[in-house]
Amino acid sequence: MLTVVGVLLLLACKKEIAPITASIAEPWMKFIGEYKVYDTMGVYLYDMEIVHKEYSFPNGGHGDSIYLQNFDNNFNLSFTYTNQNPNDFLPFGFYDSIKGITDNKTWQIYNEGGGNNNRLINDTLYLTFEKTNISYWMQDLVPYYHCICKQIAVKQH
Repeated sequence: MLTVVGVLLLLACKKEIAPITASIAEPWMKFIGEYKVYDTMGVYLYDMEIVHKEYSFPNGGHGDSIYLQNFDNNFNLSFTYTNQNPNDFLPFGFYDSIKGITDNKTWQIYNEGGGNNNRLINDTLYLTFEKTNISYWMQDLVPYYHCICKQIAVKQH
């Protein structure tokens, strides 16, 4: 009888287990990392890193931005990432009067858009963007340049 009472007491005093809640990852997190970038023929071009930066609004709010270091082997680009962006889409937009890091020339870079462009599929980022110096080639004393550039960035683990 004493054993039955002891077992009942042990069962009655079991510890409450808190439910496990899965944390929901921010959508931009999947882009963060180091990449090897290739042309569409598989020729290695350069290394690029995508990092997260948080920024603050004057009213006290905050937001997320993604920072592309060494994009196109010549630029550092930063842009806002919101939850309205499709989860697999890298939403960089229009950059005008951007100076190249390595060539110190002035460029326009913008999203070419459409299809699988600028989308992350598994660990592969399919980049398509336009790059031109149409407004600046004379002042930089260089030949005119325009490219609809296609590159494939593979995330490194």
